[in-house]
Amino acid sequence: EAGAMNMADAYARVSRSLGVCITSTGTAAGNAAGAQVEALTAGSPVLHITTQVDRIFADRDRGAIHDVPRQPDMLKAVSKGYFRIWDAHGAVPTLIAAANAALTAPRGPVSLEIPVDVQRETATMPAAVGFSVTSVAPDTAQLDRLAELVRKAKRPMLWLGGGARGASEAATALVERGFAAVTSTNGRATVPESHPRSLGAFNMTPDAQALYRKCDLMIVV
Repeated sequence: EAGAMNMADAYARVSRSLGVCITSTGTAAGNAAGAQVEALTAGSPVLHITTQVDRIFADRDRGAIHDVPRQPDMLKAVSKGYFRIWDAHGAVPTLIAAANAALTAPRGPVSLEIPVDVQRETATMPAAVGFSVTSVAPDTAQLDRLAELVRKAKRPMLWLGGGARGASEAATALVERGFAAVTSTNGRATVPESHPRSLGAFNMTPDAQALYRKCDLMIVV
C-alpha cells in the first residue's frame, strides 16, 4: 500500500494530473499514510480510494474485522480533504467531488471511503456526468495592492513553494526583472537553479537568512 501511494504521488507530480491509489480497509489504509504525508507535503493531487466496514458497524468500535474506529481521523490528518460515500446513489457525485478537491488549488491528496456494504450496491449513473476543476480567482484588490508594493520595492524576493511549479514562466519573468528567488525543496527549479539571482532550495542557511533581512519585500507563493 505504501508503494502504491508513492507511485500515485509520482504519477501526479510527473503528469501534473490526478494520481489514484486504491487500498483496503484499516491497516492497509494505515500502510499508505506515510507515503500520503509525502504527497500532502508536496501538494500532489492524489485520490486515495479506500474501504470502510459496513455502515451498521462503522464508527462504533464493535470489533468488526478490519475495523479501525478512528480511521476517518487518521485519513483527515494526512489528507487535504476527506469524503465517504454513504449510499450507491451518491457514488458518482461524491467521487467527482473528491477528485475536484484534489485538483483544486492548493492541490493535495484526498481520501475517499467506500463502506463494504455500499460496494455491494448498484450505483446510479447520472444522466449527465460533468467534471471540471474549480478555478480559484485572485482578489483583484489584493493584486493591485501587491503590485503597488512591488513598484516601491528596491530589493524584492520570491519564495517559491511546490504550489508555484505551474507558474515557472511567470516567476522566471519576475526574476529577470530584478527579483531574487529562493525555493522550498518541492519548489526546486520553478526558476532555473542556474540563474544568477536564484538561491535554489538553499533556504535555511545562515547566509540565506541574512539575505532575507536585507530584502524589503518577500512574496511567498
